[in-house]
Amino acid sequence: VKKPDARITVIPIVRDVVQIEETFVKGTVLEKGDRKFGYIKIPSFYRDFAGSRNGKGRNATDDVRAELEKLKKKNIDGLIIDLRNDGGGALTDAVKIAGFFIKEGPVVQVRDSNGDSRTHSDDSGTTLYDGPLAVMVNQFSASSSEILAGVLQDYGRAVIVGGAHTHGKGTVQAIIELDRRLAFRNMAK
Repeated sequence: VKKPDARITVIPIVRDVVQIEETFVKGTVLEKGDRKFGYIKIPSFYRDFAGSRNGKGRNATDDVRAELEKLKKKNIDGLIIDLRNDGGGALTDAVKIAGFFIKEGPVVQVRDSNGDSRTHSDDSGTTLYDGPLAVMVNQFSASSSEILAGVLQDYGRAVIVGGAHTHGKGTVQAIIELDRRLAFRNMAK
């Protein structure tokens, strides 16, 4: 920065990671008369894959678990999971979060371009919350949020409320770094 008296001052700028708290899972208690309902907003199914390898990454699964534990201590009469405007994210988190509400079983089946299928299941045999459950969706609920809502509905664990339909994406993608030299299947022709 050049000052009015012609002196030059160097102000170092250090780049840092900025985390916007509104993008993470939040929970609260809603009271209606003498009844208390837990409310958890899942804005996306986020996961820091690089940080997770070091045991330091933040993810939606751990944040939902923490909120559920807090809400259970407050003796809630029911739970609302808000997936409105949730465009999805890590399939891993959708499967693990579903496992908080179902005892065990298949959650989603993924078929690749070769027609090979793989089933992602919850094998824990336990639930973290087994009380009344409602899931809120809208036309912007997509991908992992649709999978979570669908499995909770299919297992009879939740009532789905909100818009007449969700986004309807129904696909799973894999992220591939184009900087790395990878052999792409079906691309050799």
